[in-house]
Amino acid sequence: MIQNAKTQGWLVMDIGERVANVQEGYAITSTSAGQNPGPMTRSVFQLNKCDGVDMFQCDQYVRYGQKLRLQANSHLFRKVLQLNSCTQTPTVSAALSMKQLCFMNATRPNSDGQWVIDHVDPNVRFEMQGEIVKAGDPVLIRHIPTCVYLASDDHWKVKNDFGSENEVHCWNHSSMNKSQNLCLEKEGRVTVDVPTKYQ
Repeated sequence: MIQNAKTQGWLVMDIGERVANVQEGYAITSTSAGQNPGPMTRSVFQLNKCDGVDMFQCDQYVRYGQKLRLQANSHLFRKVLQLNSCTQTPTVSAALSMKQLCFMNATRPNSDGQWVIDHVDPNVRFEMQGEIVKAGDPVLIRHIPTCVYLASDDHWKVKNDFGSENEVHCWNHSSMNKSQNLCLEKEGRVTVDVPTKYQ
């Protein structure tokens, strides 16, 4: 189960609602704060590695920086569903917020369904590459082809069979404060290749 730290909602699927302008796409939303996700099969995801052999150790652990696919529970639908996103265009975007569309796709796996887990602190993000992701740790889920993070906020409400839920999209919610890059570089705490703004 995946929980949004800002809205305190759970990431859930709604296979009863089709997404417009994409091939065999199904809606994905986030529950409201404190709301029960309802049928549990729609809130369970499986993390599968994209490559059998990669630059990380070949074991059963999920690591920061490793290419992953977020796959739906196999008992939910007759086909394999995976979390996808695609480049934002005037005709393909989230219905309410008009941000980058995020949906469950039943077509064969492609690059639009590849994600990577990043550490939440940009000051140690580079050093954490290859480390094991611990259960319960806050993380950022980044879409590889577009380099945009999976997101949701409580401004965009979706009405469906399960009540009022939040729209899920891909968007970088960056802080607007100054990151003081030059001071951190002078002190030797970061280098120029490390992003210092919180995403």
